[in-house]
Amino acid sequence: MPPPNLLEVPELPLQMIIDYLTPAATVNFALSNEKIREFIETINLNLETISLKITEKRCSITLVFFYSEKSLVWKFVSTPSNDRPRPNLKIKVCENPLDFCIKAVNWLTKLTRFPVTSVTVEGPDFQGTRELLEWKAIRECERLTMSLSDEMTGNLDDFKDLEYVDLVGCDWMTPEILETCQAKTISLFSVKWTLEQIIQIILNWLESTENRKLEYLSVAFKDSRDDALTILDAFDTKPWDRTMRHATYPRRNAEVPLDLSGARDIERSDGLLASILVDSDGVDFVVWHDRFPAQSEL
Repeated sequence: MPPPNLLEVPELPLQMIIDYLTPAATVNFALSNEKIREFIETINLNLETISLKITEKRCSITLVFFYSEKSLVWKFVSTPSNDRPRPNLKIKVCENPLDFCIKAVNWLTKLTRFPVTSVTVEGPDFQGTRELLEWKAIRECERLTMSLSDEMTGNLDDFKDLEYVDLVGCDWMTPEILETCQAKTISLFSVKWTLEQIIQIILNWLESTENRKLEYLSVAFKDSRDDALTILDAFDTKPWDRTMRHATYPRRNAEVPLDLSGARDIERSDGLLASILVDSDGVDFVVWHDRFPAQSEL
């Protein structure tokens, strides 16, 4: 009797088989046959994250399932890799890693019916990075991290699910683009903005109740500014009142919370309180959606 053909297995047993596969085995199974791929597209794979890391010579996709201890790392490299072969690692050597990565991501998100959750782009700029913000897969991410990128077409107003933005030396991020960003946490390092532009950003938040999502904006100057405290002169601020808010703010990915006992506070017409902390190196702007976070969060 010939061995059973997986393509002839009924759907329920086939789904049970797929449920036991690791992320790498699932992708390889989908790549093995068109009918298998079409079937996998119809089921829930219990994905947790799809993360991208993009550099000029190496791009990678990391796929994580909720119920699997092993993640898939799918790399696209311009030169042969020294990585030790292992079942959960796929490597493709190609002339343009970004092009192949984009095709793989588009295929993978269609297969899993799950969006990219995190994107990291490391510069300086190279071929293909200028148009990345126009790529649909990136516009669905929750976390965007970029460094040393000068030019970008498009903006962030189509990033509807964006929660966290971390940019280092990215001159494409202007105050005008920032106004279109609806992320909760925005950290900008090595910024060349004028003090007047920063004042306008805070003023826009103060005068409009439309942005109810922002929690934390950090702007680190490219060059030290001895006149930075003049930012506070543009607003009617009050000193910290321990009955109005907590003294510290629990920053994401920081072991020590931000001390805001010396910050100045402003209150918007809808009752949202915000703190402005200024020194010669930059500005921290915190919006208190919860004025007294639980101690465990701090």
